[in-house]
Amino acid sequence: MSDKRNETYAYYQKNITETTYYTELGERLLLKYPNAPFTQLYLDEIAIDQKYSNLKNSNSGTFKWILYLLLTFSIFLNIYLFLKHKKFTQSIQNNAIAKLTEQEQNIVEEILKNKTKKKLPQKCLLA
Repeated sequence: MSDKRNETYAYYQKNITETTYYTELGERLLLKYPNAPFTQLYLDEIAIDQKYSNLKNSNSGTFKWILYLLLTFSIFLNIYLFLKHKKFTQSIQNNAIAKLTEQEQNIVEEILKNKTKKKLPQKCLLA
């Protein structure tokens, strides 16, 4: 009945919260077989399944909203941090280039344009 591998388990979970059949069956078992180990096992299993179904049905909406909010916040935070890191590295690069002499800046520009070693001296008038 409460075997999760069973194909009727989803119906059982839905039915256990909508009907009193399982509770009444437990009461009948308790009256007829009060000392039998399977009676207490059945009562415990039904109680756990009912609590699980009630918990699953009541908190699922709230949990999903919290999860979606955290996911959205995480995405926006990652975008913000990525853009901030990109801006920071760009400013470091600009500061480093600004400290160079004009000739060194020309060489860096040519390197960034993928000029080869042979073309650099020609362009920058280096020997």
